[in-house]
Order: sequence, then structure tokens, then C-alpha cells
Amino acid sequence: HDFDPNAKIMVILRNPFDAAYSEYLMQKRNNELNSNVSFLSALRAEASLDNENMQQLPKLIRTRLYDRHIGRYLNLFPRSQMKFILFEELADMERLLIEMFEFLQVFTKVEIDYSLKYNTKNIHENNTKLLAISRVVPNYIKLFLKKNVVNYFPRINSQKLIHQTVKCPQDAKEFLRPTFIPVINKIEIILGKDLSSWKL
Repeated sequence: HDFDPNAKIMVILRNPFDAAYSEYLMQKRNNELNSNVSFLSALRAEASLDNENMQQLPKLIRTRLYDRHIGRYLNLFPRSQMKFILFEELADMERLLIEMFEFLQVFTKVEIDYSLKYNTKNIHENNTKLLAISRVVPNYIKLFLKKNVVNYFPRINSQKLIHQTVKCPQDAKEFLRPTFIPVINKIEIILGKDLSSWKL
């Protein structure tokens, strides 16, 4: 705020239940969590600690307390300088970009290739350890493996993986409801939007 009190801030908000589960999957994928730790047990461990010790945990709950985080910004910036975007709205990127440009008061008549896709590789291709190993394996070994090993495994439909929606498991959702439902209710007031679909 001291740097630029007229700054414009854009915030993307995702259903906190699904966002927490998505982060859990990412941390498991990156080996930041023990493979034996279930989502529900990770949530229970985080919820049982006080605020000081909570810093040691993977922030599955505390980063989704949107009302607290947004409140700190609203204490410094007027609501008119903040634009809130729902995760679901990213599906219509063409419309969303125009809204963002208008909010930023920049030129909106630009040509953008919306067919370009980023970060669409499946989870195995994003594994940093596999990538590191791949860099040191000679090409002739890679070719051998590709011809003689890969075909034994069922083909993975990467497009299906890309578009697969991450949904919070029901048992974890029931555990999180007392924490996240009040958060969603407050966010509805701040945004002036109906977020009842997040509460299902």
C-alpha cells in the first residue's frame, strides 16, 4: 500500500474444499508429504495445532480462509480497486481477459490466440525427479524403453487427465464444513455473488 495506494489487485478464488484437496495432491506429487498420509489425516493434523505450530504444516486449511486474507487488503484498499475472479470463470478466458483489461484500464482491442495451452502435461510428465533422471539417461536407452517397455502399459488418455475436475472427497468435506461454510458465507457478502454451488 505504501508503494502504490492506487494499485489494482486481482484475486482468483477457488472452491476452498476443492482447492485444499488439489494442493494436497500437488504436495503428494512433489513428495512434500509422506505417501501414507491421507487427505483427511493431514487436515486433522493441521486443525489440531495452534497458530504458531501450524506453520509447520502444508497450509491446506489456513490458506483457504479467504475472508481473513481478503479482509487485510480491504482494510488498505477500496473495494473498487479489487477484482475478484472465480476459478470457474477461467473457462471463458476470452470474456474474462476483456473484463480484466477493462478493470486495469488498458487497451482491450488486442488479438489473442486462445488455442494456446500451457501446463497441460499429465502429472507423470511434471514429476521433477523423473525429468532429472530423463536428462542423464542416454537416448539409445530411452528409445529402447519406448519401444519395448511402454507398450506393455495401458495407454493413458492425457486429454482426460487434463480436463479431469479435482473434487474434494466427501469425508474430508464433512470435516471441513464447519470451517469453510462460514468463510464462503462471508465471501458471498464481499463479492455480492451466490456461491451456493461451493457449499454442496
